[in-house]
Amino acid sequence: MQRERTHRFRRCDAGLQRRSAPPPVPDFQCYPIKPEPRTRFQHRTIEITDQFGTRSARIARPFELCAPVSKEGEGIQDPEAHLTCYKLVTRQRDPWRLLGDIDQFTPGSDGTFFPENLIVGRGAELCFPAVKDCVDDDDRSCDVALEDLQQRLSHFQCYQARSLAEDPFVPGVLTLEDQFGLADSFVGSAIKHCNPLTAKAVDGGGLEELSVATFPEPEPGATAFWEGGEDVHLKCYDVDSELRPNRTSVEIRDQLHPDGYRVRVGRPLQLCEPAVKVLPEELDD
Repeated sequence: MQRERTHRFRRCDAGLQRRSAPPPVPDFQCYPIKPEPRTRFQHRTIEITDQFGTRSARIARPFELCAPVSKEGEGIQDPEAHLTCYKLVTRQRDPWRLLGDIDQFTPGSDGTFFPENLIVGRGAELCFPAVKDCVDDDDRSCDVALEDLQQRLSHFQCYQARSLAEDPFVPGVLTLEDQFGLADSFVGSAIKHCNPLTAKAVDGGGLEELSVATFPEPEPGATAFWEGGEDVHLKCYDVDSELRPNRTSVEIRDQLHPDGYRVRVGRPLQLCEPAVKVLPEELDD
């Protein structure tokens, strides 16, 4: 039965579809990071809830920084928006799930968009809204900048993912430019799906309800892969890039570390796109 449903997901090998309606969350290019020597991180326990359920886990040091990126000269929508990602350590096992992700890379010939069929597995990381190289000034402190960001950018739990297609969809070579530089990069197949968090509790504290970004209703005539009102997810693709970051040391602040810490930045490894999640039963005729 499940195999029959997979054929309801259609894929298209079309190239990049230019958007005339920008989503509320930017595209991200994600970099491996390594904390500066002698930087200490306390292990934290965390309880998180997303659309797949609730889990408890431990997190320690961040391992990835996602920076807003411009693709093919589209521009960067929200230069302040960053994500810091932490590996999740948990004994809880996740079942394999079937879902579809719709993003700007999956347009059909008639101008509509179709989901790519993905199999989603273990919840591997937790991503927090973060600000980079923030400096307090008279107009706005870094604490206020971080609070503002958390109101417009979701927290995400990210799961390992892969396409079920024999010939997975591949965006191909794209020009990517962010605060670390510009390069023509090969963007490969999907490797990760991220759900927005709806609630979290840190170190046994009270449960905190979280803001979740949603897609607005597109303006009449705008090219968009959403209808309006859907929660924003992320679909992440493997990236092969020769970009050497023009700045290898940056300071990051997030909710777990509001005073900031410095990290060294490596070459980009992933491109994460705003996406709409579709479950198989929603695609039945």
